[in-house]
Amino acid sequence: MGESIIEVSPQAEEFQLCFPNDWKKATGHRVKVNDFQFSAVPVTDKIIVSEISSGARFFETPIPKEVKDFESTMTFLEISIGARILMIIKKLGEEVMQKEVRRLTEFAVKECGEQPPITKVDTEWLKEDISDTLH
Repeated sequence: MGESIIEVSPQAEEFQLCFPNDWKKATGHRVKVNDFQFSAVPVTDKIIVSEISSGARFFETPIPKEVKDFESTMTFLEISIGARILMIIKKLGEEVMQKEVRRLTEFAVKECGEQPPITKVDTEWLKEDISDTLH
């Protein structure tokens, strides 16, 4: 497999997750592990990790109490989520993982139709000390 690369995008995106008969939008961050791409979407007290091209749930994990801000989230996604994804890929093997992604993508298209586009989400205002956004 060579040297493994884990990248977490600081840019939030609106992903499309495959549910029975429909795509659902969910905002999170992209986690790239070698040639595979995943979304990490926070939901209440957990993070749901899904493969991007199929929208299929890969796993979910609780959010530790220490993860409270943007910086700690990015660190958690890289060190914990990225490492767990890498471990699963290594266990399965890249070829088996690629076949499974193709199978799940075909299933998602058959079940939900073509996947709607993934879009970037503006979250820069969340990182500012004082927001100029009016409510």
